[in-house]
Amino acid sequence: MNTDVYIVGGKKMSAIYDLNKGFLYSINQYTKNLIDHIVSNKIKHLSAIEKEACEFLLKNNLLIVSENKHEKKSIKELKISYPWQFSWIEVTRKCNLSCIFCYEMSDYSCQENMSFESLKFAVSNLLAAKISKIQFIGGEPLLLNGTLQEMISYCKNKFAFIEVYTNGTLIDEKWCKFFKENDINVALSIHSYIPEEHDRVVNCKGAHRLVSKATNLLDEYNIKYRIATIKNKSCIIGEPTDESTYKLCPKGPKVTGRSQLSQYNYEMFLNKIITKNTFQQQLNKKSVQIAVSGTRCFLKNIYIATDLTVYPCVMERRYNYGNLAQKPLTEMMHDEFRLSNKDSIEGCRECEYRYACFSCRPDANGKGLYEKPWYCSYNPETGVWQEPRDMFNSLLKVRT
Repeated sequence: MNTDVYIVGGKKMSAIYDLNKGFLYSINQYTKNLIDHIVSNKIKHLSAIEKEACEFLLKNNLLIVSENKHEKKSIKELKISYPWQFSWIEVTRKCNLSCIFCYEMSDYSCQENMSFESLKFAVSNLLAAKISKIQFIGGEPLLLNGTLQEMISYCKNKFAFIEVYTNGTLIDEKWCKFFKENDINVALSIHSYIPEEHDRVVNCKGAHRLVSKATNLLDEYNIKYRIATIKNKSCIIGEPTDESTYKLCPKGPKVTGRSQLSQYNYEMFLNKIITKNTFQQQLNKKSVQIAVSGTRCFLKNIYIATDLTVYPCVMERRYNYGNLAQKPLTEMMHDEFRLSNKDSIEGCRECEYRYACFSCRPDANGKGLYEKPWYCSYNPETGVWQEPRDMFNSLLKVRT
């Protein structure tokens, strides 16, 4: 096998990962066995069909001619250690909105807040783990007012990047001056260009007017910000107006928390589903390396809740690494769950595409921690892809 070319076996089929050209080839077990025999010098005479296969493999530099004997390579040789790089810090679960797709299930009745002493303790753990980027998140962090400003000021010179995720309704000139003076980035949510549509999905009349005013202020103060947009089948995104200073790039909701599959229509599902066409895209060696090394997002990110419990992700609450009050963050970095890849996932461990396939673990649609993605249409045991329309109808029927 050429350098950076690997075979990954599945239950029914196998795949060749060509990380030089970024190509992924689907092959049957006969072809896999043929390559294994050729590489190990266990075959001397080839049939006409086998010669044709070898010519293809040589022409595309998947196999190369060598005078020396080589051991069969495993894609697992790409595995490396990744340090945590980023942490969400949940400073409150209270929110002045009640979005229909909130993964946190926050609203104004939630009372949990992180104390300033807990924040300092969390920061000391983050610094010990050499995490350089953080985001303050809620709930709605700006509800903490001066306490949040005190927290940000404490962190300002300790991290290379600080961002505040907000629904934008509370941003005013006072906040913009503070963000500018402290070089704080902002992330906020806008779900439609049409005020009534946005207000309806966040359950607050006038919210769109307030967040639109916030974007104007952020522009005026030249503060870096980005916008997240969650698409919903009942929400019309609309078109930008002359007053719109931003561009919306809607994505389907993660089916967790308040979000339900019923918020999807078939068009949204088609943008989500894993199909054969998913693997027509060019392979990225770094992405494959991450997929071999562990659970993709969990390798780099953590989420610290108000009570100092550490979760793998802002949306993943089915599993935690422990609580900082009982266990240092540096010890949690070696957790088996963080370092497990799709070889641990039921329905994925026998799939030949498992290192080329990205899926969001928390986006579970009520499924278990180790079950395959609900939007995957492939059955590795049969090598057959399910028709999208049939799959969508079946999923809706199950949820109903």
